[in-house]
Amino acid sequence: MATASRYSGQSVSRVDSLGKAGGATRYVRDLVAADAWVGAAIRSPVAAGRVRGLRVDPAFDRSRIVLVEPHEIPGENTIAFIQRDMPCLATSEVRYLGEPVALVAAPDRETLAAALAAITADVEPQTPFVGIDAVAEAMRRDPASLHDLYALTISKGDVTRGLAEADAIVEGEYLTAPQEHAYLEPQAMAATPRPDGSLRIFGSLQCPYYVQPSVALALGLEPQRVIVEQCATGGAFGGKEDFPSIIATYAALLARKSGRTVIIDFDRQVDMAMTTKRHASYTRLSVGVTRDGVITAIDADFTIDGGAYVTLSPVVLSRGSIHLAGPYRTPHVQVRGRAVRTNAMPAGAFRGFGAPQAIFAIESHLDRVAHAIGMDPLLLRRRNLLRIGDTTATGQTLTDSVAIEACFDAVVERSDFDARRARVQAQRRDDAARSASGLGFALFWHGGGFTGSGEKKLASRCAMSLDRDGSVTILAANTEFGQGAQTTLPQIAADALRVPLDRVRYPLPNTAHVPNSGPTVASRTTMVVGKLVELCAYALVRDIEQRLGATRHDDGFALGDQVITWYDAAARACLDGPIRVEQQYQLPPGLHWDDDQHRGDAYPAYSWGAIAAEVEVDRATSDVACTHVWCTVDIGTVINPREARGQVEGALAQALGWALLEQVSYTPEGRVREDRFQTYIIPTTSDMPRMDVTFVEAPWHGGPFGAKGLGELPMNGLAPALHNAIRDAVEAAVARLPMSPERIDAARHAARRSR
Repeated sequence: MATASRYSGQSVSRVDSLGKAGGATRYVRDLVAADAWVGAAIRSPVAAGRVRGLRVDPAFDRSRIVLVEPHEIPGENTIAFIQRDMPCLATSEVRYLGEPVALVAAPDRETLAAALAAITADVEPQTPFVGIDAVAEAMRRDPASLHDLYALTISKGDVTRGLAEADAIVEGEYLTAPQEHAYLEPQAMAATPRPDGSLRIFGSLQCPYYVQPSVALALGLEPQRVIVEQCATGGAFGGKEDFPSIIATYAALLARKSGRTVIIDFDRQVDMAMTTKRHASYTRLSVGVTRDGVITAIDADFTIDGGAYVTLSPVVLSRGSIHLAGPYRTPHVQVRGRAVRTNAMPAGAFRGFGAPQAIFAIESHLDRVAHAIGMDPLLLRRRNLLRIGDTTATGQTLTDSVAIEACFDAVVERSDFDARRARVQAQRRDDAARSASGLGFALFWHGGGFTGSGEKKLASRCAMSLDRDGSVTILAANTEFGQGAQTTLPQIAADALRVPLDRVRYPLPNTAHVPNSGPTVASRTTMVVGKLVELCAYALVRDIEQRLGATRHDDGFALGDQVITWYDAAARACLDGPIRVEQQYQLPPGLHWDDDQHRGDAYPAYSWGAIAAEVEVDRATSDVACTHVWCTVDIGTVINPREARGQVEGALAQALGWALLEQVSYTPEGRVREDRFQTYIIPTTSDMPRMDVTFVEAPWHGGPFGAKGLGELPMNGLAPALHNAIRDAVEAAVARLPMSPERIDAARHAARRSR
C-alpha cells in the first residue's frame, strides 16, 4: 500500500525532549516506593579462586537484613544468556573479581553498607589470567593454551592460492582496549512481589524480553508471571542489553525472600568496576595485493577477550568476523574468530559489537598495504569497492542498496580531499610549526538486524490498536533510551495510516501488554520493527475497510457516496471496543544462511559510510587534536534527519573517545584500574572536531519507506581514520587503541630508529 509521506523525511521534534530537558521525566529511582529496600551483591575479593563460603561478623545483627545464598535459589542457578554457563551466584569457583557469591537487602543504605562490611566472601585465591596483552602474547606463542568460549571460521575461495597470486603480502597486528559505556544513568533495576506469587520487574533496560526469561528461570516461574516494565532509561549503548537481566534476577530473589520491593542501583564507581565493557580485541592480518592495487586475499585471526563467561560473545565475534574483510571485493578470505575466556568481568554488547574492532584493523592496515606498493590509499580502496553483483566474505551476493561509492565520492568532494592533503603536506614541511597535521580516510559498513537466521528465529511481532477517538497505539517491546525510537516509529505509523502524528502513541513497553518485537539492538529498530509498524498500519486500515465496507480515501474513508473522516471511521469501527492488529516479521525472500558454516546472506541489508579526519599532533608532547571530520553515510531513506544526524554525531564522539582517550586496563590481580571518571577519560565538548555529516539515500526495498539501520554504523569508521591521519602526520603508526600521546611518542621514536 503506497502512501505519500508527510512525516518521514522531516525533522520532527522528539516526543520525550521536553520531559527530559525540564526534569519531569521519572526514572526508576523516582518510581520506587519510599519503603523499598535496597539490595547488593556480596562479591569475590579475587579474580580466580575456590569458594569456601561466607565470613560473618558475629557482632552483626542479621535480623535487620535479608540474605540469599545459592542453595536458596528456587529455580536454576543460572543467568539465561546465549549459553547458560554463568551462575546467578558462584558456588564452587569464581572467575572474575567481584563475582557475586550471595545477595543482601536492607531497609536503608546505611544498614546495607554495614551488612556488606560484616558479611564477606571466603575464597581461596588462584592466579588469574587477564588483559588483552596476555591474550595477544598467547596467540603469538601458544594459541592452544587459550580457552575458547566460542570459535568460528569464515572462508571464501582459497586463501593460500590468493596469497600466492599476490605481488606483495603485508602483515600486521592490531589491538583494541575495552571501552566503558559511560551512559548518564548507572544500572538500576527493581522487583516487587505480588500477592498471587508473580513479580513486577521495572528499571533501566533495553530488552524486556531478555529480562523476563532470566528472572523466571532463577525463580522457577512461568515467564508470563514475570511482568517486566521499562522505565525511562538514561542511555544504554548496549550496556543495558544483557546486564539488567543479572541485577533484575538479583532484585527478584531478594524481593521474593523479603516480601518487599527491592531496588539494586549502582553508584558510578560500582557501575564502572562491575559491569560489561566493549570486548578488547587482537587481530592479526595478512593481506595479499597485486602491484596495481587489486586485493587478492585476506587472511586473519580475530580474537576477542570474552571475560569469564560467554554472555553475548558469540554474536560479537560473529559480527566482527563478518565485517573484518571490509566493504571490499576480495576473492579469497579466511577469518579465524575466537572469543577466549579470561578472568575479567564478562564483556558484553556495545554499539557496533565487534564491527568497530574489526574495521579498525582492516582500514588501518589498508593504508599500510597502499604504502607498501606505493599507491594512494584512496585509489587502493576505490579499486576494490564492493558493488552490485559482488559477493561478500560469507558469499552473499549484493543485489540492492549498495551506496559505498557514493559515500566515498561525497566525502572526497566535501572535504576537498586532494587539495587539503596538499596543504597538510606543505604544513608538515614547516619545521618551525608547533604541530604536524595529518589527514586520514576510512570506509565502513554495518549489517542491519540480527546476523544470518537470527531475525527468522526471533519471529518478532508488533501490534497496533485503534481507539474510538481515532488515536493509535504502537504495541512493541522496543525501548527508547535516547536514540529517538519514540519519535521515529510514530512517524512511520502516521505516514502509513495517513493520520496526524499527534494521534499516534508509543508508550514504554510492558511485557503484560506488548508482544515480543525483539531486542532493541543490532540497528534493527527502525529497519525491522519500523517495517512491522508499517505493516500493522496497513493491516489496521484493511480492518477498518472490512468492518465498514469502505475504502481508504485521502485522509478519510469513502463510504457509499460520502467520505467520512478518520475520526468518524474510528468511532464507527470501534463500537465494540478498540481494534487490535498484529503482524510478524518475515525476512525478504531469497535469503539463505548456514549457521554451521557461517556462509550465505549474513544480513538482509547493509548500511555504508565513508569518513575523513584531520588531526594536529603536537611535535613536543604527541598530544592529538582532531580538528575536522567529514562523514557521509547511506542508511536508505532517512526518516528523521535531525535525529539521524544526532545519532551520527553522538557515535563519532564515542568513537573519538575510544580511539584517543578511553582506556580500561586491569591490575595483575584482575581489578579494573579506571573505575571512575577521574581516571577514565571521556571526550568533552572541547575535544570535539568540526563535523560535516551528510546522507546518501539508497532506499532498501525491505525497510519502512526504504529505511535501513543507523545506530551502530557511524561507530565503525572514525578510529581507523584517526589512525591513518596520525600516521600521515608523524610517519609512525600506533596499531592499538587508545592511541595515547605516550604510545604515539613511542611509535615516533621507533620509526626514527628504524629509519
